[in-house]
Amino acid sequence: MPPPAGGPGRGPDTVTVGTAALSAENVPASRPCPGRRRKPRRLSRGRWLVGTTLTAFVVALSMTVAVVAPLLGIGFSSVLTGSMRPAHAPGDLLITYPVTVNDLKEGQVIVFTPPDENALFAHRIASIQTTAAGPVLVTKGDANPAPDAWRLAASGPRIPVVVASLPQLGSALSWLQSPPVRSINVALLGLLLTAASVIGILRQPVRTA
Repeated sequence: MPPPAGGPGRGPDTVTVGTAALSAENVPASRPCPGRRRKPRRLSRGRWLVGTTLTAFVVALSMTVAVVAPLLGIGFSSVLTGSMRPAHAPGDLLITYPVTVNDLKEGQVIVFTPPDENALFAHRIASIQTTAAGPVLVTKGDANPAPDAWRLAASGPRIPVVVASLPQLGSALSWLQSPPVRSINVALLGLLLTAASVIGILRQPVRTA
């Protein structure tokens, strides 16, 4: 009878398969799946793509608010107080468009700087008084019990009128318009343009003789 496995003549690392004996030392070590090594790269590329897209969106939004919108006459104002509740709450974003003074109507919400004030107000036109010098507007906040104490003389040819409101986006606008964020956006725009130029150059085919 042949000696049992592990007995004399065979070491503990010898395995009998049929009539052939294979040594464990000659069995090649298992290799990791190549697909598993690429997952971190794909994940990092995905994060880079998401980060680049978000950065481009923020920069584009900032440039639109700061450059494109004023050229079209569109204005943006943030609601800071609750004087216009319930129509407009603090933190809302007001979108305005200039309207000629003669086309103003009672009930419209306008954005203006009152006499002897430095801050912008967004109040509703309560009434329009006709004078020899021009229209005089009486304004009032919806949440205020009485009209405003001032009388607004329409000195300019146009006054911004609220045409739309976006809830809770006024705070984001204030953040985007802050000087530090503007500087960062300009720097990011330059980096994006530089990266796009470099990628375009690297993708150009190389001609060989």
